[in-house]
Amino acid sequence: MDRRDVLSGLGAGVAVLAGATGIASAGEKPQQQNGNMAGSKCLASCSACMAACLKCYAHCVGQVAAGRKEFVECMKFCLDCADFCALCMTYCGRSSVMMGIGCEACAKACDACAKACEKLGGAEKMVAECAKVCRDCAKCCRECAGNG
Repeated sequence: MDRRDVLSGLGAGVAVLAGATGIASAGEKPQQQNGNMAGSKCLASCSACMAACLKCYAHCVGQVAAGRKEFVECMKFCLDCADFCALCMTYCGRSSVMMGIGCEACAKACDACAKACEKLGGAEKMVAECAKVCRDCAKCCRECAGNG
């Protein structure tokens, strides 16, 4: 590998980082970069959902450790949903050509997680909040994917 290959690779890396962090050109509004307002909204929604799922996952781990086995399914769905949200955030952050597919998959994961949380009933505040955030994220992801 020669110096040109290294410099070319670095330039591509900088371009990816610039797109992922939302650096706009002079005079351009950061949220409207690439004309993708839905992607910005989806990015925020997925971030909130991932945080809620990870919090709920930690709560469920504690419940399972205390012998409440009914939390196992919810625990697994929360962790998987958080992973889908992270993937969707990556796609939206860089306005990937795969963004619509990622958003649709994330919406399905959010629906499944919300359903698993709702099975536990509304008595658990943490789980009920996770279900609500997941439903909101699924709606936003469908809109971003063009299926809302």
